Amino acid sequence: MNQQIYYELTLAALGGPGKSSEATGEGVFKDYTTLHAVFESWLGDELLEILPCFLVTSSLGFHLSSEGFSGFELHDVEVEKGSQFDLAYPGVDPRGGAGAQTRSADRRSRI
Repeated sequence: MNQQIYYELTLAALGGPGKSSEATGEGVFKDYTTLHAVFESWLGDELLEILPCFLVTSSLGFHLSSEGFSGFELHDVEVEKGSQFDLAYPGVDPRGGAGAQTRSADRRSRI
């Protein structure tokens, strides 16, 4: 008998949606058509969360897709440093530098 294993992920809060975000719905769990992520912190993780979305680096998004994972969609995300970011993380670029992109995966997905 095949058993499916599910994992619960607890991710650090790293910021929130910015002014350029476009969403429908009410409350925390909006449906974002465009996400502008403002990072207040980031320790280099490849899987992040800005409610109600998960964010993955382009590299992780590529690997998830190429390995056949399903139940999620990848979209480009506008990334910006928050006002305190450079004080806490001097020299760190949350955009990944060198043309790297951050992708969003819908929170309702099971990965």
